[in-house]
Amino acid sequence: MGPRFFFPRFYLEEKPNDRIPQITTAVIRSEDKGRTWESTPFVIRPPAHQDELLINVHPPVRLEERVAGLHVDLLARSDGKGWSIKENIGHLSTVECLPMQRLGEILAGEAILCAADMTNRATNKADYNSREITELLAEFRKKRGELIARMEQVDEADWGKSALHPRLNQPMRIVDIAHFHGEHDDYHLARISELIRAFG
Repeated sequence: MGPRFFFPRFYLEEKPNDRIPQITTAVIRSEDKGRTWESTPFVIRPPAHQDELLINVHPPVRLEERVAGLHVDLLARSDGKGWSIKENIGHLSTVECLPMQRLGEILAGEAILCAADMTNRATNKADYNSREITELLAEFRKKRGELIARMEQVDEADWGKSALHPRLNQPMRIVDIAHFHGEHDDYHLARISELIRAFG
């Protein structure tokens, strides 16, 4: 199967598993302004236990540790390739409602998932650079905690349930929501690290 696009600039590439033909492995790639990022390979199947589901929904401490002690001037600087550190953090909070809403839609038996804002209008209009970093981190911590708590409530029998992704025209399961959201985190954490290296 060829690439299936998911997040803006992200696509999923499925590959047969040479060792175990009954399963399919995949990687997520991102191509953005000449740069390419690739996730670690993963198996496309429901998780065996709850910890496997939740391991992809990362706790907020990873983000907090990444930006701890940074000078305030660095936090609002852009390298011309995208958002600043504050804007990347704000964006993660902005899109936290999407997996929560889609999870609810799947559990409610909706046939089609809500569409994402591909223009990132909310992030671009939010003026995150004018806000305190402590406020942005606290907001993300609150929203991520709510998502993790909601994921913990999902019954094992529901992990493989799905609904149609409106743009991809492909079924998306609860386990897919968790995995892709974690990979989205990783992309923005990588961008933050890139900015730290550039200006730190």
